[in-house]
Amino acid sequence: MRIRTAVVLAALGLALALIAPQVAAADTALGESKWSLEIGTWLGSGSGDAAIAIRRHTGANTAWRFGIEADVSSLDGDGTRTETGLADQDALYFSDHHDYVLSLQWMHFAAVRDNLTATFGFGAFYSNYLSSYRQTYAVGQPSFYEYEDHDGQVTYGLDLGLGVEWFFSRRFSLGGQVGLRAGLGTDTATTIYREGTGATYEIRETTIESDITRVETSGGKILLSAYF
Repeated sequence: MRIRTAVVLAALGLALALIAPQVAAADTALGESKWSLEIGTWLGSGSGDAAIAIRRHTGANTAWRFGIEADVSSLDGDGTRTETGLADQDALYFSDHHDYVLSLQWMHFAAVRDNLTATFGFGAFYSNYLSSYRQTYAVGQPSFYEYEDHDGQVTYGLDLGLGVEWFFSRRFSLGGQVGLRAGLGTDTATTIYREGTGATYEIRETTIESDITRVETSGGKILLSAYF
């Protein structure tokens, strides 16, 4: 999904560049705009599949940026598990995860050339990650065996972003960004086993809570921005 989105953004940027005015300067967009909208996606592995941000410009070189990143997926299926010497077992599988990041940054823009600007952002972030996994085997109901796993993480801390923007028109730019995040938080992991034969039913559950101390890159991403 990330690769497809990156290709779409790059293609859209190229199309806009082809129809852009001959004179396209970064200082025009930054000097006249009060707001800008940013959409993007990660290149390779990163924080999420998609990102969107709104920026409130407080001057030709500064802005406040509020951003949302999201990475959501799910998978489920069924089939037959076969083991030598055992009867075939009906198998069910399900997994999903939801990863959201909110960030608030102060941004600074520094001209490199007429149409090229370096960006710097610094602020706070909040991250919420939830994942679920369940796998079940059953032979001759109500005999069954089921494994279930849940993991939830909450992290907050400081967010740093460095990037560049190429202004191919007075109102549009195509850019890239890398970031660094340092945060604290908690992780709650729960594992559940269920096993039954006839009227016998057993549940074994384990929950482990851990503290998180994390310093990591937030990944490289491609961005398309519109200025208003």
